Amino acid sequence: DAMAALGRWKELDQFLEQDLFMENPVLLWIFRARAGREVGQQTRYELCWKQAARAAGKQPLALRYLAYYAETLGDLPRCVEAYENLSQIPEYEMEALLKLIRPYEKLGRTRELLKVLRRLLRMRPDDPTINNDVAYLGLLLNDTSVQPFERARNVYEANPQLPPFAATYALAQLRGGLPAVALKVMQNFKMEQLTAPGWQAVYAAALDANGRRNEAVNVARGIDYENLKPEEKKLIEGFWKVEPAKPDAGR
Repeated sequence: DAMAALGRWKELDQFLEQDLFMENPVLLWIFRARAGREVGQQTRYELCWKQAARAAGKQPLALRYLAYYAETLGDLPRCVEAYENLSQIPEYEMEALLKLIRPYEKLGRTRELLKVLRRLLRMRPDDPTINNDVAYLGLLLNDTSVQPFERARNVYEANPQLPPFAATYALAQLRGGLPAVALKVMQNFKMEQLTAPGWQAVYAAALDANGRRNEAVNVARGIDYENLKPEEKKLIEGFWKVEPAKPDAGR
């Protein structure tokens, strides 16, 4: 840890070659992978990580640490791989599924995210938040197999004062060809209450669908575009799209 903190990766790599951690092969291979990555040996990083995953097997604590370490490194694909493996262990399934939400969102993998939420729904069928999330993702993906319209209506009618439920119901109205209803639902909230980029995108889409493009653009301009799901970006791309940053001409 001390050598890693000081960035002495070559020395750490040589130290790990002594096989002093063979009683804990998962840690050994993780640190070897990290050392390889830090000294620019990507192939070695990948090979050592595979060894770490193989050593972890179905050990829940090892899989949990593997996922945590991968996320710390920003290696989200390997993070989700470890959590997916952890989710196959019944007593750790709920924990792993909840942990999978953030990396799948960061990766923009909405279909996989919906699969996670569907598994959570089977475990908590009466949870309104999970029902709402399943409905919302189903609407974004045009996946009618999760009964998104019915779910959206049910959660909204039970909790119309909650912005996430209102945004889902409004999206259902947009998808169902009722933009006026969608806009009316969203206008029950002040802009500062619509804190999530996705809710703001639904509101902007509702404004545009009602012929109020200038207002839609004003709302879209304030959205944290990079934190939108790919399907949420499509809601507003007809009238708003953030251009990629141009390289600095002085460089």
